[in-house]
Amino acid sequence: MELEEKETGQEDRPSRETSRPTFSLLKKVRQKLIFPLAWSPLLSFCLVGYFLGVKWGILAGWSAFLAFFLLLPGRTKLNVYTLFTLVFLVVAAASVPSLGNSLERRLPNLLAAAFASYLVMELFLLTEGGNFLSSIGKGLIPEERKDTPSVRRVLDALAWAWGGIFALGLAANLGALVLGPDLSSSFSALSTAGLVIAGALLTPPSLKALVRR
Repeated sequence: MELEEKETGQEDRPSRETSRPTFSLLKKVRQKLIFPLAWSPLLSFCLVGYFLGVKWGILAGWSAFLAFFLLLPGRTKLNVYTLFTLVFLVVAAASVPSLGNSLERRLPNLLAAAFASYLVMELFLLTEGGNFLSSIGKGLIPEERKDTPSVRRVLDALAWAWGGIFALGLAANLGALVLGPDLSSSFSALSTAGLVIAGALLTPPSLKALVRR
């Protein structure tokens, strides 16, 4: 009996050992994807809203938000970024019955509201000594260096840069309101997508380079 128990115990060990690397690999992949996917609700709303209409854009934004929310680890699901994104999507959805037929011409208004909410979020965090990158950018920073002063300075610098992106997005969408209906939607969608995609793509390599330095 003892020999059988030893043999079965030895047979179980390889499966456990092989499962651990698989789990760690999935964790690393999720950490790498979290930051780019964080912008999928805004981008989905922006692009789908431009091509198919604002109502479909709101639905796409909600779908992308739920997918991103499920991807986040349990402890970090409710953070300042997800809360402000949720507030924007609730406001966008609440505007559907009140705006009626004029909703489809309100893409710049709603995108301006999105950037305004993110700008308020970032300015509040910066005055309190924090930033949203610490919530959704954890996988981009080595574990052993998260609490070092140099990494904190890097996060603060990138947080101010994102504050500039939010301010530019707000200004661009407010400026789009003075254009004609068709041109305003095009300018609003293109400027929003350009700012967010550029920031989402440039932040991870910038963060890694600055942390290494």
